[in-house]
Amino acid sequence: MRIFRMVAPLNSATSERPLALPEHEASARPALADEQVEGSPTAKWRNAKRIKVVCEVIDRCLADRSLDGESLARATHLSRSTLYRLVAPFGGVGSFIIRRRLEAARDVLAAHDHRDTLSELAEQVGFASASHLSRAFLDHFGMRPGEFRTAARNQGGSDLSNEGVRLADG
Repeated sequence: MRIFRMVAPLNSATSERPLALPEHEASARPALADEQVEGSPTAKWRNAKRIKVVCEVIDRCLADRSLDGESLARATHLSRSTLYRLVAPFGGVGSFIIRRRLEAARDVLAAHDHRDTLSELAEQVGFASASHLSRAFLDHFGMRPGEFRTAARNQGGSDLSNEGVRLADG
């Protein structure tokens, strides 16, 4: 695939097309072509780095129920369109935030020293109520939070937070 760089603006008076030169002749910085090709190693690395930053911000703001795409974009210094494009494979911004909240709830429930009620846990991870957390947890992991907590305690020290639970893809 050849990448071209525009070197002159479109002249609307004459309706001429701008001159396009092959990238290697256009004296652009070398990484430009790689960055523009979706799926290139550079683009994948940049997206992975951005996803990591988005996850870190969500994790710091779990209890904030007003966390949405707009505030997340501001906090990560990404445009809204870039953020939405970045998390589109995960079901969108709202789904991505809920997924991070559910994973945090799962990790807390798997901890053997966890003593909070489900209502307290729901508040800690940004759900409106215990029933909202319970329904979302059931939809995502295939079991209720109480069932998961019991299974985690019965495991006797093994880490159930990353295994033994069916993860939904959306």
